[in-house]
Amino acid sequence: MIWEAIPAVVAIAGAAWTYGSAGDVRRANFRAWVFAHLQRAKPVTVRFFTKAAMLGIGILAGLIVWASAREIFEFRTSLEPLTRRDVFQFLLNTFNVVSYTLLSFTCLLMLIKPDRKKIPLVLTEGQDITVTLKGEPDIAAFTEAMRQGISVTVGVRNGELHIEAQNLKGFSFTKS
Repeated sequence: MIWEAIPAVVAIAGAAWTYGSAGDVRRANFRAWVFAHLQRAKPVTVRFFTKAAMLGIGILAGLIVWASAREIFEFRTSLEPLTRRDVFQFLLNTFNVVSYTLLSFTCLLMLIKPDRKKIPLVLTEGQDITVTLKGEPDIAAFTEAMRQGISVTVGVRNGELHIEAQNLKGFSFTKS
């Protein structure tokens, strides 16, 4: 029994000895290597533990629903005289069935929902976004500019929205 654990203890002690006897540069390299691997695994690990927690909560809520429904069934089929305690337990079990069924259903929906990709912010401080519009409009004066392409630069500087357009004559932009 204890003999089975000795190789694992020796391996951990050897790893600790090797780490302790390494120089500062090697320890820093090892820490950087471990940190890089942990950073790559962090999103997957967080998602796994979140899904596992939702599964556990859903199973626990389902067990409570099962036990409460069984109590309600036993109350309905009982031939004994009713007491206040029995009526109170019936109402409590009815509330448990409704609320924990909703909780279990919510956990199920959270387990099967698709993961949405994070959308980066469109406008940030000091970063410009250039949009080029091309097309065939009906307005004759606007047609030539559309064929050549209109470049619109939208940016945020010092908390204000700035819009600039190139190749547009006779049009102005205002911020709102």
